[in-house]
Parts: sequence; structure tokens; C-alpha cells
Amino acid sequence: GKDAHMAYLMLRHLKLRHIRRSCLGIINYFKSVERTINLDLVGNWDKKKDGDVGRSDSSFLHNTRIEHIQKMYEYFESGDIENVDDFYTEDDGITHAQDSSGFFVMYQSALDQLKELEDELLLVCTHYISKDKDNRFSDDESQNPLPRRNSAFTT
Repeated sequence: GKDAHMAYLMLRHLKLRHIRRSCLGIINYFKSVERTINLDLVGNWDKKKDGDVGRSDSSFLHNTRIEHIQKMYEYFESGDIENVDDFYTEDDGITHAQDSSGFFVMYQSALDQLKELEDELLLVCTHYISKDKDNRFSDDESQNPLPRRNSAFTT
């Protein structure tokens, strides 16, 4: 009865947490790829002759301010860091990004994008739950707790 229902809800909660963490890993992976592309863009851009590509021409390409990318690139070029690329591992269906030192990396922009995705999904789900509620009950059936069947297979 009640214990079985609570166990089911707990398992569902754990499954949703795993799915959320998996989504965060995927978003973080793509943010890492975006960072690598931006660093490569700046690296290749510095090697070109003056006048070939302007800063304002490419700054919109990956939605990152070019000044920020330039500072990151200069930091990596000035230090003893040979590799600026992240490495990726997968464990139990969750993608992890690691820097060249082996430390796990979680980008703030990935967390922000996951929050935006959660908010958007909540709005979509709320819309369809509200729409389903309107379809299930009419004004005269509002006292009846049993849902009305709206299916092509019922008579």
C-alpha cells in the first residue's frame, strides 16, 4: 500500500536525478567543446595576417566576447600549460569533462543553461497538465473524481 507507493516515488526521484545529471554532463560537454572551438578560433586568428579577419567579424560566431577569449588564450600561451583541451570520460551514462591536469571541470554556463532548460520544461509540462485537466473534466463532472476517457478506442 503506502510503503510500496513511497518506494515507487523514491525510485522515480532517483531516476529523475540521474537523468538530470546526465543532461548536465551533456550540456557541460558541449560547453567544453564550445570553449575549445573559441580558443582554436583565437589561436588561428592570431596566426593570420592583419586585415584578413577582424575581431568584430568573428566575435558573434560562438556567442562569447572576444576580449574574454583573448585573455584566456594569452593566459594559456604565457604559462607552462601545453594542452588547453579538455578530456572526456563516461561513467554510468554520465559524461565528465576533465582538464589537462585530470581535474573534473564543470562550467558555470552549463549550470545556467540546465536551469534555463528546467524552467522551460516546467512551463511546457504545466501547460499540458493544465490542458489535460481541462479535457478530463467538464463543468458538470467537476465533482466526479474519475477521469472521462477521451480515446478513439473507448465507446
